[in-house]
Amino acid sequence: MIVILYVDDITILGRSLIAIDHLKDQITKRYEVTDLGNIESYLGIRILRDHSIKRLTIDQLGYVKDILDHFGMADTNPNHTPLPTGADVHLIKYDGQASQKDIKHYQSLIGSLLYVQIGTCPDLSFAVSRLAQYASNPSPQHHRLAQYVLSYLLKTKDMCLSYDGAEGDGLHGYSDSSLADQTDDHHSTCGFVFLLANAAIGWASRKQRTVAQNTTEAEYMAMTDASNQGVWYRSFLSELGYEVNAPIPLHCDNKGAVDLALNPVTGRRSKHIEIRHHVLREYSESKQISLIRTPTVEMVADGFNLDMGLTMP
Repeated sequence: MIVILYVDDITILGRSLIAIDHLKDQITKRYEVTDLGNIESYLGIRILRDHSIKRLTIDQLGYVKDILDHFGMADTNPNHTPLPTGADVHLIKYDGQASQKDIKHYQSLIGSLLYVQIGTCPDLSFAVSRLAQYASNPSPQHHRLAQYVLSYLLKTKDMCLSYDGAEGDGLHGYSDSSLADQTDDHHSTCGFVFLLANAAIGWASRKQRTVAQNTTEAEYMAMTDASNQGVWYRSFLSELGYEVNAPIPLHCDNKGAVDLALNPVTGRRSKHIEIRHHVLREYSESKQISLIRTPTVEMVADGFNLDMGLTMP
């Protein structure tokens, strides 16, 4: 059995209903609990299951409606993209000083969006990640962009992640990076997404720690970040009783970055790259990760950085 515990919420998964009922009996002998039966929601995430076709879907419709009402956006006009075209010129530090009231309101809004993005909305990753960087002193433009994300959420609130347990694909990932899109410090934004059973199970969009001097370097560091996540999935699935014997495919649309990872020779263009990023080569050599050159038009992770994050159809 697998027991998931978060504060006072417990979810139990297992192959034997008898064993699950026995565990619940043991828990109720020691604690006062409420048995809610078959799981329908967990931490604000709605869970729907169709056993006949082995399909599971998750969404946060109820939570999304609550935050739209809370911030007065339930009746606004919906938008079709997480951020508007040209928003990058406003993704800079505010040279003024926001009031404590505005800071508190902005942080509350971003916190709500973060919870949705982490739970079931990978399409919000880039927008929320960038806007969260200005939470300590947001400008009026940052506020408007955050409200724009809410209006996009109004448009997409009925969408969900759907996992196909019957004919779904195995675990595979996509990695991508922009180059120097952070206007304040010229850092790049990298992103990745891993899919299992035809839907995303993990994703991220974040600023790289060091400045990349070219696109290949930025993509190479992004692949290392993604491969660390992929190797963790191998370990986690093993703990759950599912051995992953084949290398996990990791797709990248930059040939130079893939070649750099597969070539153990360190040249003048790569000798300055921090040693920790070269663990990617070890993952490849030990066949934990399989690096695959993928055309940009097929790059699922393209929406996790500035190149596509503002213009997604």
